[in-house]
Amino acid sequence: MNFKYVDTHCHLNFKDFKDDGDEVIKRTLDGETAMILIGSENKTNVRAVEYANKYSSGVYAAIGLHPVHLEDFLIENHDENGDYKFVTKAETFDYDAYYNLGKNNPKVVAIGEFGLDYFRMHLANAIGSIGNSTTILAPCSFART
Repeated sequence: MNFKYVDTHCHLNFKDFKDDGDEVIKRTLDGETAMILIGSENKTNVRAVEYANKYSSGVYAAIGLHPVHLEDFLIENHDENGDYKFVTKAETFDYDAYYNLGKNNPKVVAIGEFGLDYFRMHLANAIGSIGNSTTILAPCSFART
């Protein structure tokens, strides 16, 4: 299938789409749009890769650990993008798990979700620069292998 467009950052692998993710993916592919599903912690990385492997073309995965998942955080949003609230669960970067998830899988096309969300500076300050640099550099170490 030929695609006119690529959505380079979508989260159809998140729990909001657990009931209709496949339906949304199929509609998107029918609309001549490929996609890269972005994982932000272990569960969503695994789901991104599972979705990517399920489709012969047009669905790819990026795996990574977003800094908000380094500690337990309450995330709240109340603006023009809507209202939402959730609590992140602390996770430690597991080199072997990430490496094995992407190893020899041509559907894993990127290492990412490093969380350079400068509009969330209050979170960046809470997490600290050490957490951010560790989260960014650790996945890069296996991107070369």
